[in-house]
Amino acid sequence: MDINVKIQEILLTWSEKQIANAKQILQGDGKVAKGVLINSLIATLAADKSIIISFAGYGQAVSDGRSPGRFPPIDELKDWCAIKGIPEEAAYPIARSIAKNGTRGDNWIDTIMESVDELTQLLSDAVADNICLEVKQNIESSQKA
Repeated sequence: MDINVKIQEILLTWSEKQIANAKQILQGDGKVAKGVLINSLIATLAADKSIIISFAGYGQAVSDGRSPGRFPPIDELKDWCAIKGIPEEAAYPIARSIAKNGTRGDNWIDTIMESVDELTQLLSDAVADNICLEVKQNIESSQKA
């Protein structure tokens, strides 16, 4: 198999696995309301073979959590309450609690970043295998000559 094809295959498989893992983490927290973040997760392989993982703008805040000190957007919190079946009047006490205590992140982005070592190893193995194959082929062809 051509090494470029093999590298592309590794990158695509790894990125699909990371998207699946991220979705599992996000769903496991029970925070999913509309599913916008989960449905926005996309991995794209660029021409230079870099992996671009895209997601809704608030995905970083979900991953990192929210520091105490400021109120969250109340309209978004009201929408969340409606989707979760929580009375709209609860949005203000929830907002006050978030402003006072913050929220815990689920570190889904860190989980992806921690798996980069795995990707590096997979790519290294593929390149090493390709080098060994080429050396073997060169030796065999020079012995025939």
